[in-house]
Amino acid sequence: MLARKKTIGILLFGILTALLGWILIYRKPTHTVQFAHYWWNSKFDPDSLQLNRMRTAGVLYLHVFDIDAQPGSDPMPMAELRNFKHKEGLQIIPVIYLTQRALRAMKLANDSKLAINMLRYTEQILGLNRNDWAGFQIDCDWTESSQNRYFEFLKTLKAELKNTPLSATIRLHQIKFREKTGVPPIDRGMLMLYNAGKIETLQRKNSIFEASDVQPYLERLSDYPIKLDYALPAFSWGIVYRMGKIIEILPEKKSDAACLSTFFKKVDLSLYECIESGYRNGFYFLKGDRIKCETVDAQRCKQAAELLHSYLKSDRFTLVFYQVGSPTFMRYDENELEAIRRVFN
Repeated sequence: MLARKKTIGILLFGILTALLGWILIYRKPTHTVQFAHYWWNSKFDPDSLQLNRMRTAGVLYLHVFDIDAQPGSDPMPMAELRNFKHKEGLQIIPVIYLTQRALRAMKLANDSKLAINMLRYTEQILGLNRNDWAGFQIDCDWTESSQNRYFEFLKTLKAELKNTPLSATIRLHQIKFREKTGVPPIDRGMLMLYNAGKIETLQRKNSIFEASDVQPYLERLSDYPIKLDYALPAFSWGIVYRMGKIIEILPEKKSDAACLSTFFKKVDLSLYECIESGYRNGFYFLKGDRIKCETVDAQRCKQAAELLHSYLKSDRFTLVFYQVGSPTFMRYDENELEAIRRVFN
């Protein structure tokens, strides 16, 4: 009898040990997540609902201006943010978009001057000293050929920022092909979890986010050498095709207005065709032009969150919705947003 009890005890101990091991291996990774938003509109005029969502998150990545260059000219600020007035309860991270033309026009000897002017102009537009910023971000889709020039500028900018954290946007291909594109010298990266699909020719897939397009780029996510935050898509756009080739990408409001006008007819689930040539919202359409209206509704945004979560280990990061100024994002109700947030909790 004693031997039998001992055997049962050993079996129970073994079962409990195996069960504990299974729980430790398969338990859901723990994350400490700070939610935030991008604001990329040229005018800072949030309505009460937008402002409430910003304050609930607390952190706002705010596009302040672009740095661009015309042929033969030096890099200059363009598309500056208008009417910004700081709102209580918001931590601001200014974002500057740096174009490929600006990179080509930049001279190494002027990096320090450009960095200083960039930071001062940001302070001037926002009316906020850089000591009041929660960070500073550069958005640039650098290439293999512009990598060295871009990274040298980031080093100079980081030195000028001193104790203010510097981040930069990272595209999906820059995660997968890091040996070619390099890893930027920054404090953190912001991985943009969208735009992996092909837009050059008409196809049924959603080029903003399709899980099957994005998934292959995430397989090397866990060993990326710098810490990352993540931006989920929450916007729409319209891709204009002429004779089967892309000629323009319309922002959400212009795309919606064109597709809803009487000058377009619906030919498929998300495809519209121009039936009369003319200007529509500042763009000249020819009869026969087609607009593919792509959107990321709450369900698709949640799919992006679930895909990302499956590749994350326990970590502390910021999850940003791009963007709070988008009519698409503002159509998400609070239950839908909470369902997306719960993916990480």
